[in-house]
Amino acid sequence: MGSSSTHVIWGAASLLVLGLPVPVSLKVLLLLSSRYWLGPVIVYFTQRMAAYPRVEAISNPDPTLAAAQLKALEEILPALRQAGFVERGRMRNADHINPVRVTLVLLQHPETSDIAHVFVGGPAHEDGGVSNVSLWFSRARSDGSRIRTGSSTISSPFPPPPQDNVLALRRQCRPPDLWHAHQARVKEDPRAVPNALIGNALAFQNDLEAQGVDRHVRSGYWSRDPAQTFLRPTPAGALRMTLRMLFPWKQVADLRARLLFLGLAHRTA
Repeated sequence: MGSSSTHVIWGAASLLVLGLPVPVSLKVLLLLSSRYWLGPVIVYFTQRMAAYPRVEAISNPDPTLAAAQLKALEEILPALRQAGFVERGRMRNADHINPVRVTLVLLQHPETSDIAHVFVGGPAHEDGGVSNVSLWFSRARSDGSRIRTGSSTISSPFPPPPQDNVLALRRQCRPPDLWHAHQARVKEDPRAVPNALIGNALAFQNDLEAQGVDRHVRSGYWSRDPAQTFLRPTPAGALRMTLRMLFPWKQVADLRARLLFLGLAHRTA
């Protein structure tokens, strides 16, 4: 189900509201607030996630990568190399039907074992622009969860697994500042353990994608469809995804993340 299904649901709900035997003022109120009560329904019926996501290796440089996306990568990678990170591989999503191409650069710090993921997303054609740039650092924990510190130029509706220790800044952040904050969070977390060293980057990332699916299901926000081909939101997940993108929950989450980030910077200054 895609955008056409979303339009059908919105249209049917609007007609239903207009046909209710209630005052016009109440109909207007229901229509204006429809994002809150209809949003979870649309998310539940339209949002899907691949049950078996895969990535494929790409060359460096990749001749199919749009110039704008390559430029976005090169604005981040030099700072990571300067911090001591070593590039382990470059990949992209293997779903060629997907209109959005996500290019991933995987790096690891040989001394601390921390892993860095740089994501650049954009239209899947050579003259495509950039729709999202994300940088995430991660460290393993003794219970199998992860410490994740990241920034992204767009907000994600997907709630992280509740067992993870996540700080997500919904804006682009300087890589050295984000790395410094991640190091402080790792130091403060008593369950932090070293990551395994990456050998085969492609196998590592595909295994990480599979682990991510399992953790999404265990979180209670996603469930597998009977055919096991994709994940669909649970009712709780659909509600959580909707609220994460709406006022005031989105603004509160952004403010909380920003205050945590500033607090880390102050304590480690």
